[in-house]
Amino acid sequence: MTDRTETKPRRTTNNAPIPMPGRLAVDFYDNLLKAQKQGPLDQQRPGTAVTATGRITLVKPLDSGRVHVVLTDTDKNSALIDFGPSAADKVWPLLKQGARLTVAGHVTGARPLVPAGIAGYDAQIAGAR
Repeated sequence: MTDRTETKPRRTTNNAPIPMPGRLAVDFYDNLLKAQKQGPLDQQRPGTAVTATGRITLVKPLDSGRVHVVLTDTDKNSALIDFGPSAADKVWPLLKQGARLTVAGHVTGARPLVPAGIAGYDAQIAGAR
């Protein structure tokens, strides 16, 4: 008689957060501590001024003159950056897929089915002065 018991692969536990839209790390000023801090975008209050750095994984110009950009970090967390028409005109030359970009803007609140994002007003190539 043959042994038909199978050994199942052992599962390992990984406590790392699951990569998600809206979880890109951002820098912000903590008024209570009077210090620069860093944390996930989706844990910041809407309207908070933030900067974020990541690799451009999508650039989508819209008919309205706005441009949507997705920034993704090395952990695959991402954020949607919405540049209004005047900001889009200013940063358009920098928006090349694959480029590392630092963006300044304000947090936009998460809504059902829409993760937290950033209303961008300025950007520069990461590492540039």
